[in-house]
Amino acid sequence: MNREASVLLYLISFIFSSIMIYLGVRKQKKTRVLFTFFGISIPVILATFRSLLVGTDTQPYYYLYSYYGTFSNLSDKFRILGFKEFLNTILIHVCSTIGNFNMYLFIFAFFTFLLVIIALYQLVPVEDIPMGYFIYLCFFFPQTVNIMRQSLAVAIVFLGYQFIIKRKLLKYLLIVFIATGIHISAFLALPLYFLINKKKEINRLVATIISCALVFFIIRPSWIFTMLSSISGFERYSFYNDFTVDTNNRLFFINLIILSIIYVLKKYLIEIKNENKFFILLLFFGLLVGMTGFTSPFIKRISIYFDILQIVLIAEITNLFSDRFQNLIVKYGVYVIGCIYFIVAYYYLSLAGVVPYSFQIY
Repeated sequence: MNREASVLLYLISFIFSSIMIYLGVRKQKKTRVLFTFFGISIPVILATFRSLLVGTDTQPYYYLYSYYGTFSNLSDKFRILGFKEFLNTILIHVCSTIGNFNMYLFIFAFFTFLLVIIALYQLVPVEDIPMGYFIYLCFFFPQTVNIMRQSLAVAIVFLGYQFIIKRKLLKYLLIVFIATGIHISAFLALPLYFLINKKKEINRLVATIISCALVFFIIRPSWIFTMLSSISGFERYSFYNDFTVDTNNRLFFINLIILSIIYVLKKYLIEIKNENKFFILLLFFGLLVGMTGFTSPFIKRISIYFDILQIVLIAEITNLFSDRFQNLIVKYGVYVIGCIYFIVAYYYLSLAGVVPYSFQIY
């Protein structure tokens, strides 16, 4: 499939999938579930049957899956892989025993999209869910078929943000524990719980400490990864420390524009919902981490844990306009911007390596 046809396939799939979610939010619970599953099935199919050429990390996933699949016993896999990402190890074992690599891809894609939808139901008004979901597809779908394990971990943590707002420590710890079972980087989300105090306001001291830590991380990433790779189970992070290559970080400038627009509207977004102050702060953290992309394309991937809040805040911008005509104009404008974002980032800039698309059954 050529590049132009691939972009058309993606965008048509995103639009149709979002229409199904839109119809779902207008239905009763049982019918809503049916429309939701039908809606997410479209991008899930694209992710499940993608070839090794779709997504820059798909080949490494396949080779590792094939290698670890040669160990017939689960205990052997744990002996080789360790217990730090135990859920991923179990998935490899199950899929290599009763399925194939397509099944492995399906599980990651299905639960990623499902958890994003469930999280949107908790974080935005029901009428904003289809828009938030469409933005997710345009902005983040290519990353789910690229860094799929981390994308699922991000979806799990995204679901857990409600427990930070509600001050449910044990539930949030459980969420982060499950996420680290998929991708160890999720443990970095632990300190975020302390950004909100008992009065459900931003803890300025914690926010300052985290900001300073991120700035130090940007300045001295080698020191961080040297220390991290010295810990048992984290040895692979020495690769990030040794990796050097000429890289661009054009996505940083796109995220900077998005954050700037949201910051201009900050006062009004907070009036709609006080927790938007917390979400905007996380976007700022994501921008800081994204600065590492000027030196390493791998370290900046951590920023997705924060960047995911774009889909919440952009979806709620439409609520700033009470006039029906203005509201519709802004809504359709956001949908158009989502399409433009996808075309610019993943077609013209060729980020994530998802264009052109091709099918494969393993």
